[in-house]
Amino acid sequence: KLAKSQVEYTQLIRDLQQLRAVELTLDDQTYLCRTELPGNAYEAFRVLGIRPPQHVTPTNR
Repeated sequence: KLAKSQVEYTQLIRDLQQLRAVELTLDDQTYLCRTELPGNAYEAFRVLGIRPPQHVTPTNR
């Protein structure tokens, strides 16, 4: 189990492996779009003290 969490490490890894992101271009602007955080994936970010990436993030390309 992760410190400060009740989630098993192997389950957390499985959930994180389901996370996907795709790059989209609209009107000459590129965005990175991610899926919802599956299962307990949010726990990884919480334990590390970081915010999960936004659903849609403009890139500098």
